[in-house]
Amino acid sequence: MCNFNYQEENQIQWRKQLEDEIAKPIQTLNAIQYTQSWRTKSEPILLECEDSQDYVVKTKNAGRQIINDQLVARLGELLDAPVGQPKLIDIPQELIDCTLHLKNISPGTAHGTRWIPDCIDQYTLIAISEPKNRLRLVLLVPLRVSQKAKGKRQKVGLVRL
Repeated sequence: MCNFNYQEENQIQWRKQLEDEIAKPIQTLNAIQYTQSWRTKSEPILLECEDSQDYVVKTKNAGRQIINDQLVARLGELLDAPVGQPKLIDIPQELIDCTLHLKNISPGTAHGTRWIPDCIDQYTLIAISEPKNRLRLVLLVPLRVSQKAKGKRQKVGLVRL
């Protein structure tokens, strides 16, 4: 009986902590200027934000990948991995209206990671060339969720190690 009470109290405590976190306002950065875009499946765009930093931004058009990217980036930060700092970016309608390259973008909140200039995207090369990254690779690569898209396997949530 004591064990049951402990478990019940633990569940109540977890629920309270989750509810407290959910009640906090979501902090976003406002995008202020378009810089460039890439023609890949997720169609990321590089936007300057109000903090004068550039962010690689993926909108809801990228589907589940934005959730994976946000989670992996936040876990990477906790592991002290060299990942782009994750943020939620607000893309205002005014910016879309005055930027030809953003015409197919929906306004609102999007996933963003701080742009790291001259960064390479070859996670295996980086992991094996830097011994401290080997453990990070073992912890983060399983989080690269694979999904089926149009009959082809597609990797989502690329990790920058």
